[in-house]
Amino acid sequence: MNKVTISICLLFILVVALNYDQWISTDEVVPLDETEEAWRPNYLADGMLNTLYNSKGELSYQVFAKHMEHYQLLGFTLFEQPMYNLFDENGQNQWQISAQEGTLHENNRLQLEDDVTVKSLDKDGFIQTMKTDYVEIDLNNRTLTSDQLVKISGKNYVIQGEGFSANLEKRTFELLNHAKSTFSPGPTP
Repeated sequence: MNKVTISICLLFILVVALNYDQWISTDEVVPLDETEEAWRPNYLADGMLNTLYNSKGELSYQVFAKHMEHYQLLGFTLFEQPMYNLFDENGQNQWQISAQEGTLHENNRLQLEDDVTVKSLDKDGFIQTMKTDYVEIDLNNRTLTSDQLVKISGKNYVIQGEGFSANLEKRTFELLNHAKSTFSPGPTP
């Protein structure tokens, strides 16, 4: 063996000896979303108003909230006392949806809880209000689903049941389990 080969071998052994502890270390790599930092909101807002437009630049919906916390690493936004105004393709405010708490996920899926009210702003619409304790809303296609008790009110009627699905654009509503209906005819002209 010549001196160059011996020097390279000694240098290799020295590098291995100095870095041995780091190479055999079993420290777990903690994913970023499990760190304490992920549980802190990226930003907060009080008295928030946010207006969103569709790809054509038309007004799609507005959200108001008493308080908002956005968690980017976790992929959701929390709202306190949110109120959503949903607009149709003509820019007319058709529906107002409010609750005590809300969670907006990255895929535009909104979960509303506690004292949820879906109110039609069309005075001639068949359904005027829907009240429940929980609803999931797909803001992309304007569909609502719930498996909770629901009270649906319109002109001269009240329907109660458990669970519903609705499409606000098509104005289709399906009550999953009907419990009770009350009709009270209005005055005849």
